Amino acid sequence: MLEGKSKKDFRDYYIQTEGLQTKTIESQRLELLLFYAMSESKQYGVLVDWFDSVGVDIELLIDYNIHTNILKGFFYDISENNCSKTFKTRPQARQQAIKKANQIYNERTT
Repeated sequence: MLEGKSKKDFRDYYIQTEGLQTKTIESQRLELLLFYAMSESKQYGVLVDWFDSVGVDIELLIDYNIHTNILKGFFYDISENNCSKTFKTRPQARQQAIKKANQIYNERTT
């Protein structure tokens, strides 16, 4: 999911927040592999916490028609960088939000 500088910086954040600094490199790698083996839904909360900590705020929103009570789908808002595309499912919106946050972070840090 993460690429470039955000992948490296997230790794450092994860090691720090999970208290893995005193573990061996092999143990740290194993913990990261276990994290990435989890479903994207489970990873999402930790990724959002990291993006929050670096100033890239992600919010998933429901596109809901209040007049017809029909759910149209989901979209995301990232640090006032709204996505106008509506996705059918929350997982689709979540995946695209992480992808966009990754791009924003990498552009800011290069």
